[in-house]
Amino acid sequence: MNKRIFYYDQLRAFAIFCIIACHVSADIVIKTEIFGTNLFFYSLILNSLREIGVPLFVMISGALLLNKKENLNIFFKKRLSRVVMPYIFWLIIFYFFLLIMGNYNFIMFNLNPFDYFFVALMGLKGVWHYLWFVPMILIVYAVIFILNKLNEKNDNTLKIALVLSIILIILMDLKFITLSNILVSYMSYSVFAIIGYHLANFDISNNSYLMNINLNNNALCIFSCLLMLVIFIYHLFLDFNLSILNAKFSHVSYFDISNVFLLVSIFLFFMFLSKSSGKLREINNFLENGYIGKITLSLSLCSYGIYLCHMMILLSLKFLLDSLKPHMPSIYLTILLFLTILCSWLLILILDKVPYINYFSGKS
Repeated sequence: MNKRIFYYDQLRAFAIFCIIACHVSADIVIKTEIFGTNLFFYSLILNSLREIGVPLFVMISGALLLNKKENLNIFFKKRLSRVVMPYIFWLIIFYFFLLIMGNYNFIMFNLNPFDYFFVALMGLKGVWHYLWFVPMILIVYAVIFILNKLNEKNDNTLKIALVLSIILIILMDLKFITLSNILVSYMSYSVFAIIGYHLANFDISNNSYLMNINLNNNALCIFSCLLMLVIFIYHLFLDFNLSILNAKFSHVSYFDISNVFLLVSIFLFFMFLSKSSGKLREINNFLENGYIGKITLSLSLCSYGIYLCHMMILLSLKFLLDSLKPHMPSIYLTILLFLTILCSWLLILILDKVPYINYFSGKS
């Protein structure tokens, strides 16, 4: 465990929790009849995690892969075998799952296989919309490979890429640029990979601009934690106002400047916590060691598989627990959240033990 960069595992585990939490609460928080109730605020908190999960995954990819020297064959062979094969496997499984559930009038949709695989591969619409992550991350991998090759010829490439990423985020936030093309939109997520790389390699002790400021890892950890909480609360109030005024739920963009600061603060919090001392170090040791550390590591290793299969588990649990929803909606949400994570996680662990199938489970 010590050989791994453990805060990456913590970030992955946190990211998959955020993604499942927002999917679990998606059909609750948009109901106008619950505005202002305890259920509304609870579902709002869960749903407000939606802008965190996917960008965090991309940031970790950037931290791990940028400035890495690999030839084209090795780079894509590693990524394609780990990403594409599990994706195709779960895409097929999910199709037959929807086919079966459709026979119970649970999910009604166009079951034409061609239409399904086209829109699912592009991540365009339907209950399989979450699968858009896979074509997006493959395009980000291609951008990372190109940046790595450019960086071999000019070691300022990644610094220039960071400046351009910041400019792009500002222009998108100010609505000067809108990305209507899917390919360009997916490429734009590379900015999170670039930011993740620079954050992971940020060392205040060797920074000529900041080394004279009296800051240590503990202070930076506390500051990033406070910043994270302030921005998240701001998002809650923003979402609440949008919901009340417009009678619908309108979410913050991934590329909103406040959301980028939220992602940066989360990344830095886990990073500085791992480097902290004193009481904070004791907290980090508690999180890294023992059962919590093993669970976090396992969730991290299974995170991609959990992402691919969790919607099937979530829809199944909604079908089974539907009678609980009208009577105890808050308890229903909580049970749904933790059972979705638990069942998805156990499914990946079980499939990983099955010969041949383990290559497609999504466990890294």
